[in-house]
Amino acid sequence: MINSDIHVLYVSRNDGTDTRMSKECNSLVEQGYEVTFLGWDREPEKQKSNPIPGIRKHILDYPSSFRSLGLLFSVWKYYIFLIRAVFKFRPDVVHAVNEELTLIIILLKPFIRLKLVCDIYDSFVLRNTSSNFLLKYLTIVVCKICWYFSDAILVTDNDRLERLKLDRSKSWVVSNYPVDPEFLDPPALTDTKNRTYLYVAGTLYQARGIQQIQQVLEEQEDTYAICAGWLRDGCAGQFAKHPKVKYVGVITPTESLQYTAACDATMALYDPVNDNMLLASPNKIYDAMCVGRPVIINSETHVSRLVTDLDVGYSCAYADVNALAKIVDTIAEQKNSG
Repeated sequence: MINSDIHVLYVSRNDGTDTRMSKECNSLVEQGYEVTFLGWDREPEKQKSNPIPGIRKHILDYPSSFRSLGLLFSVWKYYIFLIRAVFKFRPDVVHAVNEELTLIIILLKPFIRLKLVCDIYDSFVLRNTSSNFLLKYLTIVVCKICWYFSDAILVTDNDRLERLKLDRSKSWVVSNYPVDPEFLDPPALTDTKNRTYLYVAGTLYQARGIQQIQQVLEEQEDTYAICAGWLRDGCAGQFAKHPKVKYVGVITPTESLQYTAACDATMALYDPVNDNMLLASPNKIYDAMCVGRPVIINSETHVSRLVTDLDVGYSCAYADVNALAKIVDTIAEQKNSG
């Protein structure tokens, strides 16, 4: 299929290093579309991987905190950057990540002819934990407006499709399956015979089980961690500096697969504070399955049923550090007995 006459502007508040975004952008290019990635680098001083080589990028380099207050004061600069870019590039299709960016494009549609794809990673409806009825109702209304005026809607799994009650005639599931790397060369880790390595990757902050994992590292002498991804708060920053943790930075999807293969298990912990966490559908689960490594996931998540039913990993309650430690012991024993 040749679509070289169709220009897709892929819009995100990420800097282009996100795993799902890179897979989608690369897939569009492979299908013949002209793709421009428009994003925001909030840490321009840091060196990063480039998982979308050859794809034109239009990035706002503007330092900003990832915390809500700091983000609130700087996000408007990105929105202005986005609006100007749409009129500059005049794309045929805008692929917008989440409803907040979709809403901006909807407001521009009367002034520029384009098709709009709403790609739901983390829906406002699922993230909203407010007890205020009016705020919840407003969130639902805004999201439904975004879905209604989008020409297509993408979600990561069927659970989100059903939970959000999306229009099936224009909604599709694009799962977080990994791209076949054809060849993997896992990095050599230190003393793998006597050590158990946990792979901790993704968007990292306190609500991703960082404290529980660190407690296991400190209590178990032969357990270590390889850490990769975005450090979003002080808890993750301290974890990355822990003497039993090797932080390898923000890496490409292929490099992440290599570290997944090198480690003994992949961690997938999500604090069950909202529906978005409960419906987590992380890349790391399918990456681990791809290279034959077990996943450790908290039992509150819906996808944990898939992990245990297929016998591709282990689950325990999010806050149960003792159960988590026992799972790590089991993995270590199986490794040594094999």
